[in-house]
Amino acid sequence: MKPNANQIFGQALSGFPKKLLFLPLFFLMIALTAISCRDDDNKQEEVDMQNLIGLWQPYKFTQSATLSTGAYNQTTDYTVCQQKSRIIFSENNVGTAKVFSEENGSCVLQNTDNFTYDYNPGTKTLSVTSSDGSKQTGTVLKISTSDLVYELTGTYNFEGESNIAVKTTIYARKTKD
Repeated sequence: MKPNANQIFGQALSGFPKKLLFLPLFFLMIALTAISCRDDDNKQEEVDMQNLIGLWQPYKFTQSATLSTGAYNQTTDYTVCQQKSRIIFSENNVGTAKVFSEENGSCVLQNTDNFTYDYNPGTKTLSVTSSDGSKQTGTVLKISTSDLVYELTGTYNFEGESNIAVKTTIYARKTKD
């Protein structure tokens, strides 16, 4: 009767700690998993970057802060007029923001500003530099083919108080017009 592979390896390796045999295999599996996850992460980052490109319609924002009088939490839905505002992210890291609001009973374009931006899908950091050089950096909490949720945190004079840390979250949906 011929010995099978298990019997041959078992005899050849008797006395050799079997745990050491599985260690290289274990590390190889971990390395392959890490590479596979990194490939998945890279693909997701490419998808996130492509999802950012396009025309966005802001429709609400929330603000939260701690004031001397207590917690401040406010959700504001944009009016029909304000929802005419648009943010355009182009592929070449430039964009345009058009802001509409009511003035004397009419909906008017208040401002158009060109900006540059840098988006790091790995860290979800979005930095926008306006044409006047002012810069804001925040975190993309959600991005998909239809939704963008962007959070900014800063210290301002707010609600009549000085140097207040305020978190503002902007909600936008992708649109074609």
